[in-house]
Amino acid sequence: MSELIVIRADATPTMGTGHVMRCLALAQAWEKLGNRAVIIGHIAVPWVRERLKREGVSAHYLNGEVPAEQDPVTLLAEISDYDAHWVVLDGYHFSLECQKAVKNAGYRLLVIDDYNHLPEYCCDILLNQNINAPTFQYSGEIGTSLLGSDYVLLRQDIITAKRFSKNRAPSRQMEKILLTLGGGDESHAFDQLKQALHSDEMKGRTLRVIAGSTTADKWNELLADCPATVELVQQPHEMTRHMQWADFCITAGGSTCWELCALGIPFVVFDVAENQKEIAQYFESALRGLEQFHEIVRGDIEAKPIGIHSDGSALVAGCMVLFPYTILPVKNEHAREIYAIAADRDTRKQFFSPATFSWENHFGWFTDRIKKDDPFYVLADRQSVIGYVRFDKDGTSYIVSIALAEEARGAGIGYKAVMSAIECIFMRIPDAVLRGYILRTNPAAIRAAQKAGFYPENNSGDDDILTYYSHRMARDVG
Repeated sequence: MSELIVIRADATPTMGTGHVMRCLALAQAWEKLGNRAVIIGHIAVPWVRERLKREGVSAHYLNGEVPAEQDPVTLLAEISDYDAHWVVLDGYHFSLECQKAVKNAGYRLLVIDDYNHLPEYCCDILLNQNINAPTFQYSGEIGTSLLGSDYVLLRQDIITAKRFSKNRAPSRQMEKILLTLGGGDESHAFDQLKQALHSDEMKGRTLRVIAGSTTADKWNELLADCPATVELVQQPHEMTRHMQWADFCITAGGSTCWELCALGIPFVVFDVAENQKEIAQYFESALRGLEQFHEIVRGDIEAKPIGIHSDGSALVAGCMVLFPYTILPVKNEHAREIYAIAADRDTRKQFFSPATFSWENHFGWFTDRIKKDDPFYVLADRQSVIGYVRFDKDGTSYIVSIALAEEARGAGIGYKAVMSAIECIFMRIPDAVLRGYILRTNPAAIRAAQKAGFYPENNSGDDDILTYYSHRMARDVG
C-alpha cells in the first residue's frame, strides 16, 4: 500500500527556489519506491511550477505572500486535507511552535534545516545536508539526526547524470563558464562579480548565465562590458545539461554546490545570503574563492572538482523507505552494536560460517574493514543499530551481506534495508555488480533477494548448498 507524505516548502523571487528544489529530490525518491508525495507552498516562480508539473509531482499552490513566521493554525489547515502519516517542513519561517503543532496533531515530522536557527527543534527526523552540520549542537525533542553531506538531496536528473559523469576529465581550457546564483533575485551581489566578469581573461570564452528571478535588464546592465560571448538563459528547464556543458562554474553557496560536486564540475563560490556564509567559506578554502578567478581561468591555478562525498540522496531515500528506521554509513562507534548482531547464534545459522567469535577478533576485522572503504551501512532505530548491510569487494563484484537484530526480523525490514542499501551503492559506484550467496535452506532470504531484483546465475558444484545470485540492475546501469 502506498503512503503519502506532505511537503510544505515555498519558492519566491525573494527567498529563492532551493527549498522546493531539494524537496523535489525527496519527493522523487519517495515516489520511486511506489509511494505518493504532494508539495504545498507559495510557489511564485513560474519555471518551478513548470518543473513540478513536468516531473509529475502533485502540488498545491497557496495564495498570498510567504509569512515572516508561519502561523501554526494556518499550517495545520494547509495540510489537513491530506491523509498523510508524515509531514516535511523546509523553511526558516516554520517555528518550533509549528513543529510542535504538527507533532501534536498526530503526524510524524521531518524537518529540513540549514544553520540551526531555532533554539530548539521538535521532530522525528532532523536533516541538515550541509558540510558544517555535524558541528551544530541541536537541542530539543529530536528522534534521528541526519547531519552532513552524507544526506545531500540530489534530484533524479543529477543522479542519472552522475552515472555518466564518473569518467569526466576536467578541462584546463576553461572556455565554457557557467554563472548561476540560484533561483531568486540576487542582483544585490552583482558588485562582487563585476571585476571578474569584465576582466581581459574573459575574452574568447563563452559565459552562460542562468538568470534565476533576476530580470534580463539587470543582467544586461551587468554584462554590457563583458568581453566574453554571453548567453542568458531565463528558463533553466534542464539545469543538469547546463552544468555538464560547463568547464567551470561560478555559483552561490547553496545546493548547487553539491550538484556540481556530484557531477565533477570545478567551481568557485561566494555567498549571497546570510545562511550560505559558512558553506561558502568551506568551499572557498577547498577550491579557492572568487578572488582567484583570474588565475583559474588563465590556467595558472588548476581547477579540480572537489572530492567531497555528495551522493547521500539514496541514504535519505533509505530513511524514507524505512520509516521510522534510518540507513547510515558505518562508523567506528558502531563496532560494538554490529558485534552483538553478527555474533548472535541465530544470526550465525544463516551464514556459511556458523561458529561464533570473540569481540577481539571482531574488532580487528571491523577496523580493517573500515579502512577498505567498501560500502557498509547500518540500520538504525533512532540512534541504536538494529542491523547492517555491507558490500565486500570480490574481484569485479561486490558480495552483499545482511544481518538484523532479533527485534527487527520478520517484518519485511530486511528487504527494505537491502533496497535502500542498493540505492546507496549505485549512487556511489554506478557500475557496481552485486552478488549474493544464500543458503538453500533459507527460502525466505531467496524470496527476498528475488523481490529485491536479484536473479540466479549458473551455480557452481556447490549448488546443493547455496544459491548464487546477481543483481540485474547492475547490467542496466553498466
